[in-house]
Amino acid sequence: MKSSSFRRIAAVTTAAALILVGTTACGRGGGDSASGTKIVLAVSTLNNPFFVELRDGAQAAATAAGLQLNIVDAQNDSATQANQLATAASSGAKLVIVNPVDSDAAGSAVKALNTANIPVIAVDRTVNGATVASLVASDNVAGGKQAAVELATAMGEKGSVIDLQGVSGTSASRDRGAGFEEGMKAYPNITVVAKQTANFDRDHRTRRDDEPAPGPPRGDRCLRRER
Repeated sequence: MKSSSFRRIAAVTTAAALILVGTTACGRGGGDSASGTKIVLAVSTLNNPFFVELRDGAQAAATAAGLQLNIVDAQNDSATQANQLATAASSGAKLVIVNPVDSDAAGSAVKALNTANIPVIAVDRTVNGATVASLVASDNVAGGKQAAVELATAMGEKGSVIDLQGVSGTSASRDRGAGFEEGMKAYPNITVVAKQTANFDRDHRTRRDDEPAPGPPRGDRCLRRER
């Protein structure tokens, strides 16, 4: 996905936040302006260009809308993100935008935000076991299928592949993997010989690329899931 697409997702997310905050302000008799309203953006990791673009796009949109956007980075740690969401609830945030490290693990913290009547928008990945006001995401199943086509074309539709996956438990990783596996069914001469977790982390992924395999299998190509 190109940089412009990252920023579109960020802008749409922040626009949705503005609408929700404005609606909440009106409902509480706060007028029709959300200017200065505090929003927390909880990102799974900033060690990934996609989420850096997400942060930058969200900050630009929030600034243009007069919103106060606090950005926190969980560094791909579910417990850290849970603490960050709890802090958001107690710090006066009127709305939380969350990109979950783990869709299941985020459920309890988001449920606490539901109880506190703080709206939550999920971005790129869903939250399981709790209510979100909106989900802004790309079609990861379609993206996985597209990756299969592009990879197969680059390989001449034959050979072996190692699949470097994202963070286990995220809807993005699950859906993109399902799309990739479905897409690969059209290429019987390509074999996925191994799957390894790379946590949507480019440093981790590069180490996986460079590590000598302890033995067969080795792949002709690697599928790298960027987020």
